[in-house]
Amino acid sequence: MGNINLLDVKADRIGLKLPKIGKVYVRQITLAERLEVERRAGAENAPSLIALLICAATVNEAGEQLLTLDDAAKVDKMPIQIVGPLGKAADKLNAMTDAAEEEERGNS
Repeated sequence: MGNINLLDVKADRIGLKLPKIGKVYVRQITLAERLEVERRAGAENAPSLIALLICAATVNEAGEQLLTLDDAAKVDKMPIQIVGPLGKAADKLNAMTDAAEEEERGNS
C-alpha cells in the first residue's frame, strides 16, 4: 500500500449548488469538531444535531467556514430546500445520525 502519512490525509468534501446561495461545500469534520457538536447537541434547549453538523461542515471553495456552531439555532429555522441537501451531504460524510451509521456499517 506504500508509505502513507496518516496525518497528511485530506478530508473529503462534496460541492452543492443551492438556490439563492450558489456553490458551497460540505466537508468531513475533525474528531475535535465532532466531539464539540455532540457536546452541544446534548445541552438543554440545544439546536438540532443536524443543524450543528451543517454549521461545522459547511465551507466555501477555499475551505473557510461559512457558519459557526453558534449559528445552529438560525440554521434550524432555514428553508428545507437549503438545509435538506446540506444536512444530507454532511451526514453522509460524517455518519452522525443512526441512518448514516447504519449505512456505513453496511458498506464496510
